[in-house]
Amino acid sequence: MTTDDTNAVRCKRLFYRATRRGMRELDTTYGAWVASILTEGVADEARLTALEALFERSEPELLDLLHGRLAPQSEEETCLLRALRTFLQTR
Repeated sequence: MTTDDTNAVRCKRLFYRATRRGMRELDTTYGAWVASILTEGVADEARLTALEALFERSEPELLDLLHGRLAPQSEEETCLLRALRTFLQTR
């Protein structure tokens, strides 16, 4: 399997995980955000890894991160949350 094939599988897996979190409103929001990242072509290896780590978190943790009640664990997570907030403000 080539790197492109591996990344394609990772992208599909990420989109699936983003749209099947358990809360319909958040599934729609996360799904649209992840889809925008994947279609913009900005999902390099590091970003895919950071997105995978972000979606390893539980729903309550994600909400706390989004609302600033929990501190991000890394600079990449901070950047992703900033991008998500920007995405939400522009919708």
